[in-house]
Amino acid sequence: GRVIGAQVWQVAPGRAQRAHRRLARWAERLHNGMPAWADRLRAALYRLEQREGRLITIKADAVVLSTGGFIFNRSMVAHYAPRYLPNWRLGTTGCDGSGIRLGLSAGGVAQRLERVSAWRFINPPYTWAQGCVVDRRGERFCNEEVYGAALGHAMCETRDGHAWLILDARLVKQALGECLRGKLWAFQSVPATLLMLAGRKRAWSLADLAARIGSDPAVLERTVNAYNLGALNGIDRAFGKSAAMLQPLMYGPYYAIDISSDSRVFPCPSITLGGLQVDETSNAVLSPDGAPIEGLFAAGRAACGLASNHYVSGLSLADCIWSGRQAGRAAAGVVLANTAHSLTETD
Repeated sequence: GRVIGAQVWQVAPGRAQRAHRRLARWAERLHNGMPAWADRLRAALYRLEQREGRLITIKADAVVLSTGGFIFNRSMVAHYAPRYLPNWRLGTTGCDGSGIRLGLSAGGVAQRLERVSAWRFINPPYTWAQGCVVDRRGERFCNEEVYGAALGHAMCETRDGHAWLILDARLVKQALGECLRGKLWAFQSVPATLLMLAGRKRAWSLADLAARIGSDPAVLERTVNAYNLGALNGIDRAFGKSAAMLQPLMYGPYYAIDISSDSRVFPCPSITLGGLQVDETSNAVLSPDGAPIEGLFAAGRAACGLASNHYVSGLSLADCIWSGRQAGRAAAGVVLANTAHSLTETD
């Protein structure tokens, strides 16, 4: 009725282990720019593990699962959070849900596996946040200056991951100036510059722009007119955008930049947030009736924790440290208690 250890697979030291390390290293390096090739390397990595792995049984008084989330497990994402399948996966090869699945096999339960954080940052360049974000119909659905995880959540949960950023010629000129002469990192300036010069739709009227992006001309014109009116008055009654970031879109030509979650030029990184249900005082994994499974603990994204509802930058790291210390203390307490129980008078 309790966890008494773990069985793990290990690739034996030597040639196979060196090949394993090399495949893992190149998969991580290529994932950002060439995810398809990285996936092929991961498939080869898995085949090598199956072929060269040896089973090791480890007896332990306590086991802590801290293996990350499951963004790299396509079948789990398809089952629990299918809206996020097109998104760029943020994490490492080991974020395959193995710890969560292992905890479930031992009688644990999982929570909030449908919760995923999608990061759609449209600044910098900071001028972009002065534009207007619309869905496929041409309707505005959020405040453009919000935190990127809030924008990504609204886009993926309410608009199936599809959105356009509408700018006018004046804002594009200012944004290009930020990218070419500003103090931006290359990962910020290069994709933005490419999108504004080559990856955008351009038209001299909003009606023509709507035709180019497949939206409803009447809806897009109504949206931009309402946005302009709010900008001129300095009040965004629909979404509460600050007056400083409200700029009317009145100088043609008009531009539409695809900021959808499936963009390869402008990736939308995502991480899974849910995990095993744990006791919040010890991070012990809980069974369906709410009782702790003796000897089993979970931490980080393998567990349901502080970041499992909504994500804010740094929260996952903070949760990892917090839950890791709690699980470590509790697991050490189990080990010490069992050791004390087994001591004899001679000891």
